[in-house]
Amino acid sequence: MFLQILLGVVGLAVGAELIVRSAVNLSNIYKISGYFIGFTLVALGTSLPEFAATLQALFEADSVGIALGNIIGSNIANILLILGVVAWIYPIFFPDMRKQHKQAQIVVGITIGIVFFFLVLVRFKIPVIVIATSGALFMCLVVMFLFIQFAQERKNSSYKENHEDTFSQFKSYVLLIIGLVLLIYGSRYFIIGAKQAATEFGIA
Repeated sequence: MFLQILLGVVGLAVGAELIVRSAVNLSNIYKISGYFIGFTLVALGTSLPEFAATLQALFEADSVGIALGNIIGSNIANILLILGVVAWIYPIFFPDMRKQHKQAQIVVGITIGIVFFFLVLVRFKIPVIVIATSGALFMCLVVMFLFIQFAQERKNSSYKENHEDTFSQFKSYVLLIIGLVLLIYGSRYFIIGAKQAATEFGIA
């Protein structure tokens, strides 16, 4: 049980690390700025463990609660726990947020709209079912957001060349594939171990 959880955590951590490193290196190869890397590639890469674990939980008929709890819990941890700990250890300084105020407005607006929508459903006790149509809508919003970010990045590029820790394009794609495989199997072991732990401690 605990061995499976440990293997799952290691697989998720190493897989995400490989994906982020390969993505950053590819961005250097294609000359994309650090802001765009962090806002898109690194953000997506660090979200992949949650995505893999949630997807694996959904494949299990009795693990819908784990999937929903992971989605809510990971977002709370990202916003409150991680940001709070990082700011406590090392102050976070934003040199010029005016350049990114439009992007921030888009993100905040979409987030508030989605949260308000679900709060209204919960308030009036309306069953919440995320079906394929709404899922496709969410995915379209993500693609649209990334496209806008990429277009603005190409228009106002602030790329600074960096030769540190760079490797070949082929190696980047190899590490990317290895990272994805580790995420898949890591999430599988973690969900299996978590279910066994929940059963062992009598947690529904």
